[in-house]
Amino acid sequence: MIDARIRERSDGVLLGIWGGRTHEIDGLEEPLGLRMILDGQTWLLPNQFDPSELRTDVTGKLIRYLQDDGGEVVAGKPFAEVEAMKMVMPLIAGESGTISHEKAGGAVIGAGDLLGTLTLKDPNKVKKISQFGGDFRVVRDPGEGDAALTASEALDEAIARTDLLLDGYQLAVDETVNNLIAKLCDPALPDVEGGRWARACSVLNGVVDRYLAVEKLFAGKKPDSVVGDLARKNSGKLDDLLKTVIAHASIKSRTQMVISLLKQAPTLPQRIMSGPVGWADDHAPISAEFRAALKSLSTVRGADYGELARLAVQEDGTALLHVPRNHTDYDDIARLAAASLARAHLRRQPEDAWSH
Repeated sequence: MIDARIRERSDGVLLGIWGGRTHEIDGLEEPLGLRMILDGQTWLLPNQFDPSELRTDVTGKLIRYLQDDGGEVVAGKPFAEVEAMKMVMPLIAGESGTISHEKAGGAVIGAGDLLGTLTLKDPNKVKKISQFGGDFRVVRDPGEGDAALTASEALDEAIARTDLLLDGYQLAVDETVNNLIAKLCDPALPDVEGGRWARACSVLNGVVDRYLAVEKLFAGKKPDSVVGDLARKNSGKLDDLLKTVIAHASIKSRTQMVISLLKQAPTLPQRIMSGPVGWADDHAPISAEFRAALKSLSTVRGADYGELARLAVQEDGTALLHVPRNHTDYDDIARLAAASLARAHLRRQPEDAWSH
C-alpha cells in the first residue's frame, strides 16, 4: 500500500507526495489516450493498445505509405509519411508484419485514425491490453502499511508542505504553520549536532531564505519589468522563471505564512527546550544565518512587506542598521528596534537570563 497525498496547483498541475519525495504530474486527454508528464518525463497511457493497428497520433494529411499494400513493415521503421503544420514527419511501426492500407494517399487524417492493419509475424510474442475483470488485492510487505511516521519523518513532511506553500501551491496557511511548529516541538525528535534549538533555527532560516529568494527579485519594482528582465537573463531556463512567477503570484499567502511563523517564533525556545528559556537569550541564541536572514527581510521594501519588515526588526533589533531611511513606516520600525535592543540587553544580564 502506498500512502500518497495529492494537491492541485493553481495552473492545474498535480503535486503528489509519496515515499518522502514530491512529484509533479500533468496530463492531457488525446484521441489515443492520456498523455501524462511525470517529473518531466512523458508517458502515453492508451485507451486501447492493439499492435496490429497502425494509428496516427497527429492531425494533418497522409502523404504516402512507404510500403505497398501487402508489403512488409519492420518494427521501429517508418511505414508512412504525413504532413502536419507544414512539416513532413514519419510514422513508426511498433511491430513487424504485413500491412493492409486503410486510407488513400492525400487523405485528411485526425489523431487516432486507423491508417493500416498488420498481420503480425509472430502474434504469440505480443499481448493486447484487455480490461481487468478480477478482484484487486493489495499486498503489503511485512511490517509495512500501518506503521506511523517517525518524528523525523513527520518533521520532514511538515517542512515539505511549508516549501510547497512558498512555491505557490494552495495550502491552508494556519494549518501549515501550526503543523510545522508542532513537529518542531515534538519531544520525540532525536538530538542533532548543535542541539534541538539549532535545528529549529535552521528550519526557520530555510523558510525565510526561500521566501526572500523570490521576493527580493520583485520588491520595489514593477512585476512586468522583473519578469521581462528574468526572461532575458534566463532564456534557456524558462521552467525556473515560471516557478518564480507562480510563487510570487501567491505573495499574499506566502507573506501571511512567514508573518504567522515569526509571530510564534518567540515562544519556540520554551516549547522546544522545555524550560524558562527566552527568545535570543544565552540559552537560545539566534544562529548567525538566521540573524542574517532576518536582517535581509527587514530591508525588503514595498507595501506588501511592511509588516514582515517590522516583525524582522522586532525579532532582531540589530536589523535596524540595515533599514534604509526611505523605508515605509521607518519611525515605527525604529521604535520597535529600540524596544528589541533594550529587551535583548536585559536578557543578557545573568540574573535575568531565566526570567524573560
